[in-house]
Amino acid sequence: MRKIWIITLAILLIAAPASAESNIIIKSPGKEQCGIVIQSLKTEMDHGNYCRDDSECIAVPLGCPLPCNPLMNINEPITRITALKETYDRICGSCDKGCAEPKGDPVCVKHKCVYQ
Repeated sequence: MRKIWIITLAILLIAAPASAESNIIIKSPGKEQCGIVIQSLKTEMDHGNYCRDDSECIAVPLGCPLPCNPLMNINEPITRITALKETYDRICGSCDKGCAEPKGDPVCVKHKCVYQ
């Protein structure tokens, strides 16, 4: 149910009508809209971080305001997360802060992907 809500939110934000009123909303988003997208991204990252062995763990380059290179299971639909990140950048503004290279390699520890 939660995934359906997140996907619906992303579709609504991406497919917002191009009326003058909606353009004002998109150009001046409230903190609430940005917060909803960030929470959706964090939820997706949490649900997508699982593994049985090291080969299932991959880094997803997202950049700020999120963790720059969160780890996810290779079998997760990464396009869902990148679409939410693009939505965030479009309605809330992209972030100029650079990301450092991850420290360590992605490995599977206790069924979670971590850097080690």
